[in-house]
Amino acid sequence: MGIGVASERLNSSSQRCNDSLLLVSTKVCFVINIQSSNSSFSKSSNDGEKLLKASQCYLSTTSGLIAGLLFISTHKIAFCSDKSIKISSSNGELIRVHYKVSIPLEKIQQVNQSQNMMKPSEKYIEIVTVDGFDFWFMGFFNYKKALRYLQQAISQAQREKVKMLNEIGNIFASSIML
Repeated sequence: MGIGVASERLNSSSQRCNDSLLLVSTKVCFVINIQSSNSSFSKSSNDGEKLLKASQCYLSTTSGLIAGLLFISTHKIAFCSDKSIKISSSNGELIRVHYKVSIPLEKIQQVNQSQNMMKPSEKYIEIVTVDGFDFWFMGFFNYKKALRYLQQAISQAQREKVKMLNEIGNIFASSIML
């Protein structure tokens, strides 16, 4: 499936849009309820993680585009596919699983914005990790809002890291003076 097909599927009709928004709402509630026991995508967990934004989009893979939700939290970004995919288990059986990606914010090296030169309305977000992996997200209902929340989450994580390093430096400096 090409990128143009993804855009057409997202914009085919207002009924499709309403159905998709209902699916997003249902999926967010479902994922939050299922995961709240192990704090993976919960709105708020003991370690202070908060869900900032959930956006329906597509993740580009070598096998094609996968529709799902991109979750942006104060600690990580995560993607979960709308539909399960078939994979082979270790014993050779076919099993169905949701395609999931989870990236801690401190592992994100950069976020790049891009757009289709032929169709400027088609915008993409590339996330590059410190270990050289890149993830391409596209087909957002509200690209600007998703990008803004992602940039805010990364900026906040970087500020907290600097604050923590300063505190460690102060503790180290005070222990040397003793």
